[in-house]
Amino acid sequence: MKTIGMLFGIDTNYPLDVMNYVNTIADTVCKAEEIKIGIMRADDTIDHFEKHCLIFDRISEYVPFYKSYIRLAKNNGLAVIANCFNQCSDDDFSHLAIAQNLGILTPKTCLLPSKWLPRNTSSESMRNLIYPLDWDEVFDYVGFPSFLKSNSYTTFAQEYKVYNRSEFFSAYELTGSNSMILQEIIDFEQYYRCFVIGKKYIKIASYNPYNPMHLRYSKDEAVLKPKIKKEIEDICKKISTHFDYDFNAIEFAVKDGKIYAVEFKSAMPTTERHILHDNNYDWLVENMGEFLVESCSVEI
Repeated sequence: MKTIGMLFGIDTNYPLDVMNYVNTIADTVCKAEEIKIGIMRADDTIDHFEKHCLIFDRISEYVPFYKSYIRLAKNNGLAVIANCFNQCSDDDFSHLAIAQNLGILTPKTCLLPSKWLPRNTSSESMRNLIYPLDWDEVFDYVGFPSFLKSNSYTTFAQEYKVYNRSEFFSAYELTGSNSMILQEIIDFEQYYRCFVIGKKYIKIASYNPYNPMHLRYSKDEAVLKPKIKKEIEDICKKISTHFDYDFNAIEFAVKDGKIYAVEFKSAMPTTERHILHDNNYDWLVENMGEFLVESCSVEI
């Protein structure tokens, strides 16, 4: 019997609940179990992975050893959820630029050079950078208040809401060698976080990004106008298909009937029940379980 390999770390409840759900519904199709990994060789072939039909990955983004393992598996033809070869995952600005090309509204955003020199570089390394930068052009385009935040999805600590030039430069001094973006704040009327599984199963949750984490999700089901709901679902499918994401979380701000895609990529979103509440958590467990079983039966 083929198995679905579960790769996870400190976030145990969600993958274990998905694993138990799969083993409840899969019958003789497949089963789910934790992966155990030893030393790998570069010439390992598909025989090394033949036991598994796919891997559900919840940790490799943070552990380089695991990332190399699942890329070896993917290179040998094994399906991996989420996409382990996507190289845009740490580049918010690139997502926004691509979205613009796809016809999706996004907040006005400028890419900024790091305040400090990047590691292992010197001033000569930056000879192509115009200096001094035209900050007036940046501020006139983005406006205030705005968010100064890291361009990397793996850097969570640095995000500043700035109301004027003085606050911007004070915050910018604290950003070190991190690549940053300055982004327009959408004064939204509604805000949603959408979970997308298999590029087709979509859960739209009411969400407030300004609240403490445990208060961001609403306990009630999101109620949307049919036109807004369909447009959000269409954008979710378009983004997930373009980037080849089979598990993702996307955030949208709605203002004056216009839908802005604010955050594009979270292949390993927070999945604790006490944060998501029962309605969202149970949906994630059941739909991911169904998708894994479905994917184990066919190549994806």
